[in-house]
Amino acid sequence: MIATKIEHALTTPNDKERYEYVYDVICSYLDKEFGSKNLCEFADGKCFVNRTDESGYRKGGCCYSYQYKFFTRKIVGRTPCKYLGDTKTYSTTTVIAGDAPSLINETSTATGCTISCISCKLYVCKPLRKKGVTFKISDFPDIDKVFNKKQIKVLESNHFRPKEQIIEKLLKTKKGIMPYFLFVFFDKATIKKPKNDAFKPVK
Repeated sequence: MIATKIEHALTTPNDKERYEYVYDVICSYLDKEFGSKNLCEFADGKCFVNRTDESGYRKGGCCYSYQYKFFTRKIVGRTPCKYLGDTKTYSTTTVIAGDAPSLINETSTATGCTISCISCKLYVCKPLRKKGVTFKISDFPDIDKVFNKKQIKVLESNHFRPKEQIIEKLLKTKKGIMPYFLFVFFDKATIKKPKNDAFKPVK
């Protein structure tokens, strides 16, 4: 099914429309995988990692961002994603009242993520990877015919960023002469935070 949809996308001449279509196809697939199988084992707003000593989070799964010390990259704080917790229906899968993700219809309202961030949807924590769960952009058929290597890095590197910002970054990254290793070294795949995007760590 996904292979057919991606193949269909290749016939779309408009870059933005093609990127948005494939982006939505992958996000919908990931929503269904996490939701219908309840991979994170959500209960009372907590995933199975939140309920163990392995997690530094109190609730909400892995929807926290970090600040690091320069060079050492040591975590000095964390803050809940600002897009978490508002009322919104998205795709076909969502989190209802902080419990396990459930398949719902488009007219339902739910509490959970309010953006469609493909980087977040692809993310799998270490405890879940130990259970054999992994998702990579490269796993999807013919994805290299839609996105180049730099664009795939963009899709993987922009957690807590809305779809619109990621699509814009993909369009800017379609062409360029910078070698891939420099693109990664200088962190060109990451969408930079605006100056007014203040970091407020939780205690």
